[in-house]
Parts: sequence; C-alpha cells; structure tokens
Amino acid sequence: MPALLVTGANRGIGLELVRQYAAEGWSVLATCRHPDSAQDLQDLAAKDPDRVELLPLSVTEPGEIEALPRRLGDRPLHLLVNNAGLRPREASVLGSVDTASFMEAIQVNALGALKVTEALLPNLQRGEKPLVVMISSSLGSLARNEEGGDYGYRAGKAALNAVMRSLAVDLNPRGITVISIHPGWVRTRMGGSHARLSVEESVTAMRSVLGRVSLADTGKFLRLDGREEPW
Repeated sequence: MPALLVTGANRGIGLELVRQYAAEGWSVLATCRHPDSAQDLQDLAAKDPDRVELLPLSVTEPGEIEALPRRLGDRPLHLLVNNAGLRPREASVLGSVDTASFMEAIQVNALGALKVTEALLPNLQRGEKPLVVMISSSLGSLARNEEGGDYGYRAGKAALNAVMRSLAVDLNPRGITVISIHPGWVRTRMGGSHARLSVEESVTAMRSVLGRVSLADTGKFLRLDGREEPW
C-alpha cells in the first residue's frame, strides 16, 4: 500500500484527507497533538485499523518531531501533507497584534512544516515518486492581498510558501516533489460556516490535483483546479 502522513489530522481538511485516502486503500499515518481525545479520528482508526494509524505530534515540539522517524523505522513514505495550521485572532488586527501569537503562527504554519519534512526525508526517499504537500492559502499570496489584516496568518502562510520553494530546490536532486496548494475557502472551524466549499469537495479536488503532480511541477503554488496561484 502507498503510505501517507498527515499533520493536523484531527478535524477539518486533515480528517477528510485521512478518510478519503484510507478509503482508496492507502496506509495513513494520522498525526495530531492529542489523538486520545480526537474522537472522529479514533472512530476512523477503529473502523479501518489496518489502514489508519494514529500518532501524537505537535509540530512545535522538537522531541515529538524527532521521534517520528523512529516510529516509522524503514517504512517508505509516498506522500507527506503538512496540514497543521494556526490562524490566531490575537495577531490579526492592526493596533492589537500580539507578538507571541504572531510568532506562534510562523512557528506552526511554516517552521513546523519544515522540521517535519526534514525529519521524514529518509522515509520519503524510500517512497515511489515521493510528494511533499504544504496546505497553504491564498491569504499567503502577496499579489492577492487587497484587504489587509490577518497579519499572523498571512505571514505564516507566506513563510510556508517560501519554505516550500527552498525545499523544492534542495530536494529536486533527490527526486522529491514539493508543492503548496490552496484548498479553497472551506467550511471548517478556521474557514467559518459561510465558506463556499465543504471539506469533502475541497479534499476531493485537491486529491485530483495531487494525483497529476510530477517532479516537473515542483516549487509551484497551485489552486484547486491545478492552475498556479499568484505569489
């Protein structure tokens, strides 16, 4: 079975990625900070224990990241989806941007993805046509920012895209493809109830794009329809 690891898998897009890939026969390593209290994720694992494995992972905890390759051993990893993200309200509005919240957005959205990818490189190199995916956002696009605000989240996703580009260059000789993808405006706790897309629609569209991506696409920032998102 091809193997996938997803961060932030306890709800929303991460949970739906686990659900859909497991249904397609993938072996899914589903990570989140507190898997013991992630009931929906536990239900998926109980329903399909041969395909869904739960692992504790906070992307801001170096010890937990360092433990990942030990947990995986020599298992090949075909797809890594860095989905864990944070959109702190305390770092959103001009005049009241909290420094600690702003830095946490950078650490979770960008640095966490970098360190998880770094830790799993040996497993990715054992996979067939390995692919690293950053779940980014159009709010991280400088060109599309005509509304202002959302300082921490925008900066975190822009930093994530910068991390992706450097990884794409550095990992190209190893045959590892790295991209960012905008999941659309999705009805999740972060996206809100008025968003246009359900998580099922977003993940189905993203999986279609990811199924077509090759090393020729490495370093791209993509939309749900496969077109490139402006930087």
